[in-house]
Amino acid sequence: MLLASDCSICLATLPVLARREPAARVVWHDAHGDFNTPATSGSGFLGGMCLAAACGRWDSGFGAGLDPRRVVISDGRDLDPRRVVISDLAPAERREVDSAGVQVVPPASVARAVRGERMFLHLDFDILDPEVLSAGCPRRAG
Repeated sequence: MLLASDCSICLATLPVLARREPAARVVWHDAHGDFNTPATSGSGFLGGMCLAAACGRWDSGFGAGLDPRRVVISDGRDLDPRRVVISDLAPAERREVDSAGVQVVPPASVARAVRGERMFLHLDFDILDPEVLSAGCPRRAG
């Protein structure tokens, strides 16, 4: 079990997971896709680019190696650069997700997507109602 207070911890942990357990699936329960790159991010916030870095979509300097086809994103609602639902990712981030082969599913379909496979679960409590727990991430004004 890894407890961390910031999604960017995956810059160091997911490349290690990919080396040690290459067949493991990564389930990304998060209000954010975290699949931007420096070229696609509207905010430049590292936490919004960390999953893409672990998948080798840009060089963070911490390594990569996670096969993006082993990633399942669910629960996103607040995706850079504007507040949207996961099916309406910001166009540049959506292109990154699609071209990388990341699977995007609603919460009710996650168990079916990874059934019978070893998995690493990323759970960011910002998936809760933002009135109860706000994400605390920088956003562009407007």
